[in-house]
Amino acid sequence: MTEITVAEKIKYLLSKGFYELADKIATESKCSPEIRALINKERADKLYNNWKYKEAMEFYIKTIGEEAPSYVIEKYLDVQNIQLLIDYLEKVIEAPAWSNNLFGNNKDYTALLLNCYIKEQKTEKIEAMMKKDICTDSIFDVETAIEVCKQKQGYKKLAIDLAEKYEKWNILVNMYIEDPDERNFTSAIRIIEDKIKPVREKIKLL
Repeated sequence: MTEITVAEKIKYLLSKGFYELADKIATESKCSPEIRALINKERADKLYNNWKYKEAMEFYIKTIGEEAPSYVIEKYLDVQNIQLLIDYLEKVIEAPAWSNNLFGNNKDYTALLLNCYIKEQKTEKIEAMMKKDICTDSIFDVETAIEVCKQKQGYKKLAIDLAEKYEKWNILVNMYIEDPDERNFTSAIRIIEDKIKPVREKIKLL
């Protein structure tokens, strides 16, 4: 008699809705992250389809790095639950870049999270994000964050602060020259003289 494989056991248990048992077997058998993510995804889908959106999100978060974020994002945009979408996007942004690069545009995740913050008027969250040192392997996209803040009334000062912190001098100069609300030719000239020209001179010497 042929012995049933672990994968077959898990597949059968999932088909019957025995998610906890499937997860227990996967843990004991040291199954791959891909299989663990599949269990969590199916469990989350079941909860979501029963309108248990908060409970579902707990398991969708566990799939980050294995499942495409766009799958979850689309679901929570449909039900217009912005707070749960924020919870998910914050975890996506914190994930290492390599875990999400295959699944979509990292700039989109940054822009969507910031737009959610702005819509919910979570200024303190945006300020905390700006103050945090962004790791080089984070998928948070600084230039996208600046662009989002530039376009929203009341958030342009945050765009300037972010550009200064991460030395996005060209973006900052363009803001000081082109944005009627932030026009400051003196600051633009100072940045060109102090920050941009010295770098260009060094490049010429290479």
